Amino acid sequence: MLNKTRAVVLKTTNYSESSLVAQLYTEHFGMQSYLIAGARKPKGKIKANILQPLHLLEIVATHKDNGSLQRISEARQAPALQEIPYDIVKSSLALFLNEILYKILKEQEHDSYLFEFIHQSILWLDQSHSNLANFHLVFLIKLTRFLGFYPAKSKQVLPLFQSSRSNLFK
Repeated sequence: MLNKTRAVVLKTTNYSESSLVAQLYTEHFGMQSYLIAGARKPKGKIKANILQPLHLLEIVATHKDNGSLQRISEARQAPALQEIPYDIVKSSLALFLNEILYKILKEQEHDSYLFEFIHQSILWLDQSHSNLANFHLVFLIKLTRFLGFYPAKSKQVLPLFQSSRSNLFK
C-alpha cells in the first residue's frame, strides 16, 4: 500500500552498486529503513543528494508491517533547505543534532508532536539569521520533554538547597 508522509533524513548507507538504504524518521511511521533503488545512478529517479543529514522530505513509500526494508517510490525535498548546506555553522549544528537524533530515535512508533518539533526546529535553524551559539542546547533541552525527563523547577527543592548552602558558610 502506498503512503504519503513527511520525513527527516538521519542516515544513509550504500547497499549495492547503485542503491541506498536510508534511515528516515517519518511523521506517520516513526523510524523506518527504506531501500532506494538506483539512487547513485546518474539517471536515477531519486537522487542521492536529497538524502543529506536532516533534510526534510515528502515521500511516497510502500509500507509493510513486517518490519523489513520499505521501498520509496517518490521523494522530494519539501521545503528545500536554503542555508544549512552552505553555512558552516549551521551545517555543523545540523550534523551534531543529526547524530543525537539518530541515537535517540530507535522506536518505530510514531509521535506526531515529536516529528513536528524536529521539523519546525530544522526550518527555524535554516531560516534564522540571529546568533546560533545556544541553538543546540535549547533544542536538546526541549527534546527532553518528548523523551520523558524534562527538567522541572520545584519550589520545594530551592529553599532546601538555599538553607543547606547557608549553613555551610556559617
